[in-house]
Amino acid sequence: MICRIILSMIILSLSLVSWSQVVVIESVQQSLDTALNSKYFEGNPILSPDGSRIYFTRSGHPENIGGRSDMGDVWFAARFENGSWGPAQNLGGPVNTEDKNAVIGLLDQGRAMLLTYQYTNEGKPDKGFSISVKDRQVWSKPRNIDIPYFKSHSEFQSAAISPDGNVMIFSLMTFGTYGVEDLYFTKLKADGSWSDLRNLGPTINSRYQEMTPFIGPDSETIYFASNGYQGEGSLDIYWSKRLDDSWRNWTTPINLGPLINSVGSESGFKFLPDMDWAVLVSTQNSDGYGDLKKVNISFPKDFVAEVDSVADHPLLSLPEPADSVLASVIEIEEVLNNFSGKLIDIKTRKVIEGELLLLSEFDSLTTNSTELGYAVNLREADYQLVVTAIDYLEYDTAFTITPGSNYTTDFSLQPLEVGNTITMDHVLFERGTTNLISGSEQDLEAVYHMLRDNPSVEIEVAGHTDNQGNFKMNVKLSQERVDKVVEYLVTKGINKRRISGKGWGPMKPIATNNTEESRRLNRRVEFTIVKK
Repeated sequence: MICRIILSMIILSLSLVSWSQVVVIESVQQSLDTALNSKYFEGNPILSPDGSRIYFTRSGHPENIGGRSDMGDVWFAARFENGSWGPAQNLGGPVNTEDKNAVIGLLDQGRAMLLTYQYTNEGKPDKGFSISVKDRQVWSKPRNIDIPYFKSHSEFQSAAISPDGNVMIFSLMTFGTYGVEDLYFTKLKADGSWSDLRNLGPTINSRYQEMTPFIGPDSETIYFASNGYQGEGSLDIYWSKRLDDSWRNWTTPINLGPLINSVGSESGFKFLPDMDWAVLVSTQNSDGYGDLKKVNISFPKDFVAEVDSVADHPLLSLPEPADSVLASVIEIEEVLNNFSGKLIDIKTRKVIEGELLLLSEFDSLTTNSTELGYAVNLREADYQLVVTAIDYLEYDTAFTITPGSNYTTDFSLQPLEVGNTITMDHVLFERGTTNLISGSEQDLEAVYHMLRDNPSVEIEVAGHTDNQGNFKMNVKLSQERVDKVVEYLVTKGINKRRISGKGWGPMKPIATNNTEESRRLNRRVEFTIVKK
């Protein structure tokens, strides 16, 4: 452990040679204050501009507006001159409702609060974005703010706003994701409305989860939680620097190291430029599901972060953005790009026929792929693609079209043959549990569609782990995860007699267990076709 910490500090020190504006972690994480943490979940910490107050989300607390079933209310606490914190209090209505509420940032010296919220719309969960303004110490009823094409299919929602209030970053599972939750951004336009959401790109976003973004005081660095890179545990904190004003070109994310990241889950990293500590959320040694923690930090001598007043920010007057959607469509109407390629049998490498369904904020179109391939003209956008072919497993992916380019892409499909084993790459579980991570439905839905469309096919599901931990517990956990997958498919209407399953634990590795990278390959769920 000591060697790992020393190595991490060396890596961070070397990174400072190239990128001076990055926070330096100087201590291990410790509880922020017993007055703030409870046996309930504490998350999403936000510091007031002067550091005298902290806002955070508390879930399942009996004093929430919706009681114990309330998934999140905004709570706050004041910080005394000696550094200790006063008792946490529920912010109450009208900011909090019976649905899920969270703060993402503060404007105008803390007098305006930006919020994400989750509510029920015609019996279905929906999500949104709003602002509340404080007048005479009373918070106004939050007013909705329009973000064009804002739609999140994720159970989790988090966001950040830049210090000048001109850029927001959201963690969403929506069209154009590279995996599960991705980071997207929107910019404030001259007319006071917001631009369409755009993906931050593949340097930041992996095929797994990117969550709880934070834009540094310099507006050039971001900090976020991810389980898509080789890390210390589940979610780790990473940082990256913006390379230009497009907000799509970034340096390779760097792990903040074992002083802050643990075998638990870390998220919600935040700090102020004139403070020597940062806050975060960690499940490591927590009093509940997740606790507020802090770490000591420092900055390079040349670190400068000055934020101009935003008292006249358009958000504070909430202009009507009625024309923003129409303007966005007009801007891209004439920009078309060629997207072409072929469908390939992954085993024989022969060209096959099939169909491609392409979805974006602007389009929903279907095109056939023949023995000559496929070709279609697409607008600049983030796309979700579903490829289907008779007697092949459905293929689902995401990509981005940028202007002035032609794309040639071949897609390899898995044939439905007896004995063929297919790994479900996106079926992920929370560490040590049978809880499916949001987004795992992507592969499970593909298997469901295959079984639904091929009623004679029978499969065997297999669960595998690496060799870390107790052997018997690993076997037991892998079996329980197999049962979870079977349960999902049966619930969708597939006859249970068509699905068998077995948990193998660490007994059938496909790679060595010498490194974390190779162990990740061994932690997998797969299915084999046993009858067709």
